[in-house]
Amino acid sequence: MAALALAGSAAFAAAGPASAATLPAPYSADGHADLVNLKATLLTNTLANAYVAHSEVVTKSQGGIVDREGNPVKAGTRTHAVASNVNVQVASNNPAIQTDATIADSPAPVDPAAKTLLPVNLSPLANVGVITGDVRSNYVSDTVCPTNNILGTSRTDVAGVSVLGLTGAGLPAPVLAALPTQLKSALVNVGASYVDTKNELVGTAVKSTSQMSIAPVGLLGGLVTVEVANPVTMTAQSAGPGTEKTTWSNPTAVVKVGGTKVVTLDTTNSGTMIPVPVNLGLANVDLKVGLFKPTSSTSGGTASIGSGAVLQLDLNVKLLGTQLVNLHLGAGQMDAKATAPTGGVECTATSGGGSTGGTDTDGDGLTDAQEQQLGTDPKNADTDGDGLTDGQEVNTYGTDPLKADTDGDGLKDGAEVNTYGTDPKDADTDNGGVPDGVEVHNGNDPLDPADDQALLDPNADPDHDGLTNAQEKQHGTDPFDADTDNDGLKDGAEVKLGTDPTDPDTDNDGLKDGAEVNTYGTDPLDADTDNGGVNDGTEVKHGTDPLDGSDDHATGGESSNHGGLPMTGATIGLGALIAAIVATVAGFFVARKRRTA
Repeated sequence: MAALALAGSAAFAAAGPASAATLPAPYSADGHADLVNLKATLLTNTLANAYVAHSEVVTKSQGGIVDREGNPVKAGTRTHAVASNVNVQVASNNPAIQTDATIADSPAPVDPAAKTLLPVNLSPLANVGVITGDVRSNYVSDTVCPTNNILGTSRTDVAGVSVLGLTGAGLPAPVLAALPTQLKSALVNVGASYVDTKNELVGTAVKSTSQMSIAPVGLLGGLVTVEVANPVTMTAQSAGPGTEKTTWSNPTAVVKVGGTKVVTLDTTNSGTMIPVPVNLGLANVDLKVGLFKPTSSTSGGTASIGSGAVLQLDLNVKLLGTQLVNLHLGAGQMDAKATAPTGGVECTATSGGGSTGGTDTDGDGLTDAQEQQLGTDPKNADTDGDGLTDGQEVNTYGTDPLKADTDGDGLKDGAEVNTYGTDPKDADTDNGGVPDGVEVHNGNDPLDPADDQALLDPNADPDHDGLTNAQEKQHGTDPFDADTDNDGLKDGAEVKLGTDPTDPDTDNDGLKDGAEVNTYGTDPLDADTDNGGVNDGTEVKHGTDPLDGSDDHATGGESSNHGGLPMTGATIGLGALIAAIVATVAGFFVARKRRTA
């Protein structure tokens, strides 16, 4: 569960060196993340604010840890890792919910097996899929470093969360028949997603990381989708006063209606809810979406960062003047905090005795047993081929020995350490706003923030994809990644072709846009290039020619003629039927208003 520093991440920091404090030393870290919170009213059925999927790791080297309800944890605990089905602070809003958690407290180190948590009962309005918690607590003692300097981790996975349609809301059959199908399908659907947290010692710094990866959010039976750039990560790090630093991944989101992109969100207008146009005829739909920046502070040896929600959605639906749906969804209630004494904490493989004896076949500074635990190759000193030995990555630099570019900035960890002097755990070492790899590839100095401005100019093209920064913002692409959706075509080429540079398969035929253009010669804007009745991807899979319509009958695959994009017009589920029953519908709502008056 290593945290990723993403290209384009935002950072806020102070600077200043000092000598580190040897163990025992006073320090603390706290990372917390909740996946989604739901609040909904469907006619007369109400769901109070429920936070689903909770992850947290708290470390205090001098003890005194309390849980989210304010209760002291087991005496002597230094690291408390918990993964729960709901945030217990708000479970009281929904008495039907049975809270469940898996917990790891240390010392001594403990790594229990992943646990399937009790289901979250949000009936009759919502369904929550299987929730799994996995925690680890590594704190050894006040004078001994933890293995790999990781203090504790927590991860909570959810198979999915959905808010059901209006079919179970008590409406009579004629009213249900008059409703658009989008209101009878899932009003909100979120696929498999997770939150995780980690506390660790990195060099002389204390670091806490909170992270969320959320599947595309479907609304109104999938008519509307909101896709957030994953994972969303925030970190707090401190090696004492003058060194405090926070980072976050500064995500974007794309909103599509009927498969067509209508809004691209970033945090430039943080806190502003953007309206999304949706037409369901007689059903009046008011949908707003917003992204929110976290707040952060760095002072007195403490770095902290947090957000009440990274993504917010508000959906209101009225029919004939009566409110059917009032729904709020927030995703990514996250925070991270780290505190260290002046100079930080001295915790190396030799100072604390966290390393253990044993055979080291490849001589990389890690025993074979440690490599087995980490997943590295005990017969290869540099498992990920990044130019640093596995032992250097784990014991010295705190990088990921299984990932050649730990911070995702476009430079291998070894190149950062040995060639450029940049931080392999910080995508933007000089905090100038441009990732280290982009600076290097453009001939800039990744250690000097002053030269970043030229690459941030709206007319600049730092990733050389044929789009200026201003154009990238317009199209919702990453100005530091030439191929934002990794489909094999540069963003500029996609814009010129008319394909979506944020969707690797624009026509949804099972072939990436780049493969269509560069390999098969098919049309990335037409799911069935040869108009033979079978999608291009299905033809390629079955060995037929996607450019020859005469062989499509032999495929027996998925037809491309299945109605195209979902309709957004006023006739969905209505038509002549409404004309016949509108009086019944109106009468139902009038009677309901009288009963509730």
